[in-house]
Order: sequence, then structure tokens, then C-alpha cells
Amino acid sequence: MTPASLLNELWQTSLTRLGGTATIEASARETRAFLRPRAVKSAADLLRLILAYCLGGLGLRSTSAWAASAGLADLSNVALLQRLRNCGAWMEHLVGKLLVAGIKPAPNGRRIRLLDGTTVPKAGKEAKKNNGLWRLHCAFDLPAERFSFIELTDEKGGERLDRTPAAEGDILIADRGFLHPDPLAQVLEQGADVIVRAGSAMTVSPSIYWPFSRRRRAPAFLTDPFGLRAKRPHRWPSGSLPSASRQRQPKRREQRHGRLQSGKAMPSPPAR
Repeated sequence: MTPASLLNELWQTSLTRLGGTATIEASARETRAFLRPRAVKSAADLLRLILAYCLGGLGLRSTSAWAASAGLADLSNVALLQRLRNCGAWMEHLVGKLLVAGIKPAPNGRRIRLLDGTTVPKAGKEAKKNNGLWRLHCAFDLPAERFSFIELTDEKGGERLDRTPAAEGDILIADRGFLHPDPLAQVLEQGADVIVRAGSAMTVSPSIYWPFSRRRRAPAFLTDPFGLRAKRPHRWPSGSLPSASRQRQPKRREQRHGRLQSGKAMPSPPAR
């Protein structure tokens, strides 16, 4: 964008994309970027000054001189700097509006949300000694391809499905660190669906009676589409999920008593 394009018909096209002069004026007053006309007569003129300085390759003095020659405003470079400093929130609002306008609609009206988190060690000797961490929780939306939720917690803030606000029809996709019964039940009751990766110990059969569903936590029926598990269905008690360690306990107990060895019966010791 050049200063010349801010004075011809291209500028009117830019105003139309942003919603028109009235919409720009209202958003400028809402963010307190433009409160009353003085040296700058309108919010649209203030936007021209901002674009001329940021995108036109002009300095503060050159922008002030250009505005005076074009009849937009007569102000010093210091006065222009003060006005630019008050326009950060307004620019965020206008850029966000343009980005939202270019977002593709979700297929079948269902938003896909990818949930994940990452950690950063806290600074300081004491924090390092106590394994202090900052944990960043994020939700990335598809097909919008943008972050819709970000939250920063300490090491006590675990990964939970119900941490991210969910709407009816949302599809939440997360790693197995998010597989906790109570948060899962709460998200399902809100009308969202969940896809969570689980370990092999969690999917021991093609037919699993999941302990939670959308209504009163009644058992829901899930199937294994590839038929890779055993054929006999299993029922899990409501309110609890079998962990891998619990499922390995009987086998370990038999191994300690000499009844198993790699899935086969151990031979009896030779008589002395």
C-alpha cells in the first residue's frame, strides 16, 4: 500500500471491506482509539494516517507532512506518535475482523478442535529444584486454522478435556493424556464428541461399554472398526476405567508363583 492508494478509489474499497465508515467509527470509539475530532477529523482519516505510516514506508515527520499536504490533518510528528500509541487495540479488532471474514465454514456445521499442551521450565533455582513448570493449554480449530483457546497454568494445571469451552456439535481430538472420566463425561453432556487416543490396554475388545454417555452417564457402545481385538465384549463399572497396571496384576501374580512364562506354563523344577 502506498500513500497514493489512500486517496483514490482503492481506499473506498478498503473501507467497504472493513464494514463502512460508520462501522469503523464505532469500533474506534469502542476501543478508545478515536474519541472526538480535533486535529484528526474522523476515524477513517486516523486509519489513513496509520496505514501511511505502517505500510507506506514513511517516517513520523514524512507522514505528518503528507497528511498536511493531502488535507487530512495538520499535526506534528509527536502528536501523531501519541495517536498511534492509542490504536493498538483498534488495529487488533480490525485485523481480527478481516481474518474472520476469510475463515472457511466448518463441514456440516461441526467444528474440529485439536487439543494439546506444552510445558516450559520456570526460571530460578528454587523453581528448578521443585520441578516448577509453566503449562500452556491450547485448542487449534479446523478448518479455520487458528487458535481459539489458550490458557497458561503452573505445573498443577493438568491436561483436561473440560478446560476448553466446548459447544454442541464440536469434535474434540486429543492425546491419551486427556483420557480422564469426569472431564470426558462433562464434555459429552455439553453435546460435543470426543476422539482420544488410548493405549492398547484400554481397547482390549472390539465391543466396549464406555461408562459415560451424554445422558445420565449411561453406558455407550463403541466398536473396533478394524476388528483387531478379541471378540468377547467387556463391561467396565461406571465411574472407573481399567488402567494398564491393574490389568497386568493377575499376570504378574501368576508369574511370581511360577505358573506363567511368556504365556506358557513353566516346567516343574527337577527333583533332587
